[in-house]
Amino acid sequence: MLNKSFNSAGPTAAAVAMATAKGETYPGLRSLGAWNGIEDDGGIVFTDMPTVGGLCTCELDPDGIPGLQESDTVAQIVADVTSIWPASSIQVGPYKYFSQQQVFEHRLGVAWMLYLPQTLTVDQVPKAGALVPVMDGKKRKGTVIVSVTDETFSADNPDHIRLANAIEVRLVDQGFVPQFMER
Repeated sequence: MLNKSFNSAGPTAAAVAMATAKGETYPGLRSLGAWNGIEDDGGIVFTDMPTVGGLCTCELDPDGIPGLQESDTVAQIVADVTSIWPASSIQVGPYKYFSQQQVFEHRLGVAWMLYLPQTLTVDQVPKAGALVPVMDGKKRKGTVIVSVTDETFSADNPDHIRLANAIEVRLVDQGFVPQFMER
């Protein structure tokens, strides 16, 4: 690891300097990444490329972090992230699901969770395992749709795939998930 991103006080001076430096080699293109140094179970990678359509990804391996295997904990993390970064959507699930198993190629997939900046109800998404309200103070600003609540979502579990697919179809039928080019 070339530079440590965080210490006990928060972001290191090196991380802040690199994040705020002017891009000399590729003007207009900025990418920032942080890795916790763990390669397998418990590894976390965060990458951000705000100049590419505002795309930001965070990859986690929940196998080594018990809290990341619980839907309540992960849904709260998603809700908390929206207080730091305004998000038009947040998807939580395995790469295999998004690349091979979601219903619509050019739309968001549900997988384990999908955050949308809309207020959704059980009547609108009856197959969801949970609908977690996301608040901005006292005002509701969105919903985390959770497909599976009793275990970690698995792209190898046909029941999980069917449930996530059914939720996606319902959301698209109601116009809640536009095609990517419409965003």
